[in-house]
Amino acid sequence: MTSGARPKVMRRALLLVLLFPLLPALAVPSPAFACSCAMFTPREYVDNAGLAAAGALASTSSTPANSEGIVSTVDPTTYTVGVRATYKGEETSRVTFTSARFGASCGVEGLKAGRQYVYFLDFKGGSYTANLCNGTGHVPEARVAKVTGTSEAAPPGSPVVIDRDEPAQNAYPWLLPSLGAGALVALGAGLLFVRRRRGVRACGT
Repeated sequence: MTSGARPKVMRRALLLVLLFPLLPALAVPSPAFACSCAMFTPREYVDNAGLAAAGALASTSSTPANSEGIVSTVDPTTYTVGVRATYKGEETSRVTFTSARFGASCGVEGLKAGRQYVYFLDFKGGSYTANLCNGTGHVPEARVAKVTGTSEAAPPGSPVVIDRDEPAQNAYPWLLPSLGAGALVALGAGLLFVRRRRGVRACGT
């Protein structure tokens, strides 16, 4: 190996080490590129909503495909909720709201019929709406109860959800293993370089 080729080998090895830990992140698509949401506190979610309520999702109904079998990400999905507790707005036992069909268009995601959630709804054009960024389905009810000064709490069996205002534990589980693997690659590249360098010296003696 010539002396000019050695820096190239080292640069390639260093580039591989730097990029290796990022490969899992690059391989997993993120919805944030399609719909970016600012993070708010539970207090701000309540303040921004026209209606803040908790209850079980009774049913969902999506707009059917058109005559050509095509659906749009902005087509509305209708959600019907049996309200158990109202934290802001007019008290009601049942509420219906709409949201875009998919999260790519900032529609709410992950809501399942029969599960308990907190809903932060806007009142527009005579009806309630929700979107991916207004906190619906992602804020623990206990925190909403706390900031509104009520004693309501989610009933037993409610789903465990991540509070967007607090980072999830071990949010990047792939990071440490990737760093470890990157260190091994760096070590292997270094040993290979040393061996080749010794070989060149041996040939020159």
